[in-house]
Amino acid sequence: MVHQLLGRANRPHYDGKTWSRLKDAPADLTGLWGFGSHDVFAAGYDGSVLRYNGSDWTRIGSSTTETLTSIWGSSPTDLFAAGSDGAILHYGGNRAP
Repeated sequence: MVHQLLGRANRPHYDGKTWSRLKDAPADLTGLWGFGSHDVFAAGYDGSVLRYNGSDWTRIGSSTTETLTSIWGSSPTDLFAAGSDGAILHYGGNRAP
């Protein structure tokens, strides 16, 4: 699975065989991390954290308005996002980071 970040525009998605377009995200994104084609997380401007389920993006609330530049996790219930001014957030799967 490969995704390319292009701000808020339709993002190319490669599933190992063909390219397609992901639905527009409701935020400008700067970081992306996925556990499969139906479990993708993204971080971006204004503290945006989103989850893609294979068809739709859902905004996950965040405790910052700083730009988040990267996101990484060991599982969908253990994610970290980092960004401007030393912002570091942790998401445990059941509440906003």
